[in-house]
Amino acid sequence: MKSLLIRNIKLFFRDRVQVFYSLLSTFIIIGLYALFLGENISSSIGDYEGTRFLIDSWIIAGLLVVTTMTTSLGALGIMVEDKHNKIIKDFASSPLTSRTMMFSYFSSSLLIALIMAVITFILGEIYIVMNGGNILGFRDLILAFSLIFLTALTSSSMMLFFINFFSSMNAFAAMSTVTGTLAGFLTGIYVPIGILPQSIQTLIKLFPLSHAALLFRNIFMAKPIEITFRLAEQKYLDDFKFEMGLIYGIGEKSMSFTQHIFFLIITAAFFLFLSIKLYDFRRTEK
Repeated sequence: MKSLLIRNIKLFFRDRVQVFYSLLSTFIIIGLYALFLGENISSSIGDYEGTRFLIDSWIIAGLLVVTTMTTSLGALGIMVEDKHNKIIKDFASSPLTSRTMMFSYFSSSLLIALIMAVITFILGEIYIVMNGGNILGFRDLILAFSLIFLTALTSSSMMLFFINFFSSMNAFAAMSTVTGTLAGFLTGIYVPIGILPQSIQTLIKLFPLSHAALLFRNIFMAKPIEITFRLAEQKYLDDFKFEMGLIYGIGEKSMSFTQHIFFLIITAAFFLFLSIKLYDFRRTEK
């Protein structure tokens, strides 16, 4: 399993085009933010102290989730390519069991997503500090890295399930395009969730990784919110948090930090379980 894991990681990083396309959504979001998205959001808040720090933190939090989504999917493209080129049949004739092979692809996807997310995190923190913001405190750093792992785990589990349905590189490319297009929308980056229709808000809240984006925002934006809204009324602050996706409500109540974490853990376990069952079923069917 170890040799297959290392082989998958090497193949991913050796293919620079694949790495680029797996980060394409991240580059697009950065471009949109630099061109007009950041200015539009800043103007809607007003010219207050720490506004730039606030919005930079908001966008970096969302980028971390998008990065784990697209890079975990890109890493699993190796599995589709191996199916397409019949290489996976060679592995099937080796001492490796089918589940061991599947977990090798899954583990490489998880590690690649972690590596890319950590790089994004470090570059994001550097960007925030260069623009006058503050680096996260020690406690928040621990929370952020723990959440990066959980988000990468959830992303890899979800993508592994869906990738089981693909054996053609053309179909995989189409899926990657759709995923990259929807990533920014489903994590509430292109349009803040609070200004969307209720039905769309519900759809986004049902998407598990949007909860990861919410948690990252609460970690990254705690300090800038304290600076920018220190003189604001509580109602104005609550409205801002709702509009920018820092609060998800269930009826009249808001979900707690623990509930969001629990939702991500359940999602990761559920999709990993489904992936195992689906993989076993498809091999038995063959």
